[in-house]
Amino acid sequence: MIYLLYGKNDYLINNEIKKIKDKNNITNDDISNYDLNEINIKIILDDAVSLPLFSEKKLIIVDNCNLFDTTSKKEDISVLEEYLLNPNSSTILILINHNEKLDERKKIFKILKENK
Repeated sequence: MIYLLYGKNDYLINNEIKKIKDKNNITNDDISNYDLNEINIKIILDDAVSLPLFSEKKLIIVDNCNLFDTTSKKEDISVLEEYLLNPNSSTILILINHNEKLDERKKIFKILKENK
């Protein structure tokens, strides 16, 4: 499962994450938090394709996911596009973008929208 949460209201984003976590019975041991400003998307997706250790599912939260903005790097987008076309069923991936609007013309946005 892949979620894209965006907007300026951190309270609503965090509330939605909590709902997803509770709905899927995810424990804190099965949550990985990443900041895309600090780590490469390839490392995050390596974690996403690996199996969870403590339960059936794991949750990966990617903050500052600016890949849906007009200024994103093309090589990072292509890696995520490949994952979106064939996601790991035991991983719940939450992408967080802190902008009010996203570039809906981008191929990556269209792929995500088609595979929801």
